[in-house]
Amino acid sequence: ILTGRLASSHGVMAKSDALPDAVTTMPESLKAAGYATAGYATNFNVAPYFNFHQGFDQYVYLEPEFVLGADDASAKLLLMQVIRQRVEKMRAMRGEVRPGAAYQDAETVNAALTSWIDGQAASPWFLFVGYMDPHDPYFAHPYDGSGYARAAHQHPDPSEAPALSALYDGEISYWDRELGKLLDGLRARRLYDQLTIIVTSDHGEEFNEHGGFWHGTTLYDEQVRIPLLVKLPQSRRGGTVVRHWVQSIDLMPTVLKLVGATVPEGVQGGDLFTGTDVVYAEESHEGNVLESVRELDGTDEYKLITANRDNPRGLAPVELYRVDLDPNERENLAQQSPDQVRMATKALLEQRARAQQDAVVADSVELDQDVAAHLEAIGYIER
Repeated sequence: ILTGRLASSHGVMAKSDALPDAVTTMPESLKAAGYATAGYATNFNVAPYFNFHQGFDQYVYLEPEFVLGADDASAKLLLMQVIRQRVEKMRAMRGEVRPGAAYQDAETVNAALTSWIDGQAASPWFLFVGYMDPHDPYFAHPYDGSGYARAAHQHPDPSEAPALSALYDGEISYWDRELGKLLDGLRARRLYDQLTIIVTSDHGEEFNEHGGFWHGTTLYDEQVRIPLLVKLPQSRRGGTVVRHWVQSIDLMPTVLKLVGATVPEGVQGGDLFTGTDVVYAEESHEGNVLESVRELDGTDEYKLITANRDNPRGLAPVELYRVDLDPNERENLAQQSPDQVRMATKALLEQRARAQQDAVVADSVELDQDVAAHLEAIGYIER
């Protein structure tokens, strides 16, 4: 989203990877074009610690609240972190997850955004906002003190899928209402019509569709097919639903072209309004090394997924789906369609080579106790 590059190109794959200075980001490009740039994040994975503030005039990681009333300074002490982890994990095991303990919610984020917007002059500005809801821990809305956290439930029982999915739907509805309030505020400030507003996600969530939960260990559509809503100034093209495929890497070059800014070297994305005939994804996480490619063969839509042998998730090395007829990816056609597998593999190898063009090496940061505790609280590492 911020670099217009595929994962192999920008290099940020592992939890210890930081965004390299060698990559030119969207805020850097917009800043060079005369824009004021700001960002607000609630996910520690994109905190300044990992260099995601690169190119922003102001970039704020909205810290979660600290247990037992500790402030930021004392919470970084090892003893306080241990206490915090144990208290929060005990609460999570009982289904008690306090709002704000793992991440700040949309209402809190919007208050910060509104304050920043009100302080801007008439000059053009760019605002990046990383909400964490909907995301685990899942909360009941309105808040009633209950919640469900990945940190305490790495492997939910399959029977829990309907209840967890309902909680997640409630999180989506909560966020949607808060977005509506933000948009109403933009209208009241007479800013809405002038703005380009893009709403998207970095991933979906699995609720036992393929035998697992959460996200980060497969490339099935429940995890990689995500929403994308684009509102242009004066609502140009309003109500249009495009039929072509687009990718997250298309966002940066599209935005830069819309405002007449220069698209930097190394950007691999295209145009949201023309799309692509091939969609590529890659992942290397928790020992699962995966790739997928979706392409058209005439009007037939195929998706190939490959996985390293003996991967912890237990995925087959090769899977092929006719996703226009089998959108839930249930019938693996790899064994009965070897010619189609060969064609899709050729496309995958071409996309892999493209992904590695102009690749940079990610910087690495130390995952000390404080950093690890932040990541554990939102379910990204298990200790």
